[in-house]
Amino acid sequence: MDIGTYYQPSRKITAYDVPEGVDIRGRFDEEFAKILTKDALQFVADLQREFRNHIKYAMEYRKEAKKRYNEGALPGFDPTTRYIREGEWTCAPVPPAVADRKVEITGPVERKMIINALNSGAKVFMADFEDALSPSWENLMRGQVNLKDAVDGTISFHDKARSRVYKLNNQTAKLFVRPRGWHLPESHILIDGEPATGCLVDFGLYFFHNFATFRQAQGQGFGPFFYLPKMEHSRGRRRWRVLKGEASGPPF
Repeated sequence: MDIGTYYQPSRKITAYDVPEGVDIRGRFDEEFAKILTKDALQFVADLQREFRNHIKYAMEYRKEAKKRYNEGALPGFDPTTRYIREGEWTCAPVPPAVADRKVEITGPVERKMIINALNSGAKVFMADFEDALSPSWENLMRGQVNLKDAVDGTISFHDKARSRVYKLNNQTAKLFVRPRGWHLPESHILIDGEPATGCLVDFGLYFFHNFATFRQAQGQGFGPFFYLPKMEHSRGRRRWRVLKGEASGPPF
């Protein structure tokens, strides 16, 4: 009898399952693999391909604007948006879940700090992928794991030195996420041979894994909520608006 017919030893997975055109240069980790799923990476790749040319144009525009300012030109208003400045309009109403933002705090996406920040009594905690941490592969991917656990409500941290376990209170701050700016690449993830845009990785992975749970558990039907840094022109805001609309379509 060929015992191999009846028994196949399980093999340990040591590489990420990636869609076509995506290459992961960061080290493999079983926890990270729960975030870097094939579907999630496909979602990020789709965003990158959709907005790649817009991002490149925006970065070139920034260089040209900087050159003009260095040569003595002064910043001014975009004439194409004059109708907004001179028109009458109102902002969309603030989602009920974040109507009260009297006290906000910010910090990195480190596990213990996320728990303490959400338990702090502040109305909002902004988890920062931009200025609050060094953008190493470990920090960024571990941060995605931590945020998913936070949105799921399962996040905990065992401080062995103090023999203490940290968990979320019943009442927590509302969670905002700050992705990196448009200008920062993510060299550990290549899409069609080019480094992915850092903010699309931060936004895409978090949005893909947490959209439905966040709206049900935290957002009262709205969200997820983001703080969008370092935009130098209204075009950057328009790109985010379009991107959020694209992301909110199927399968969401």
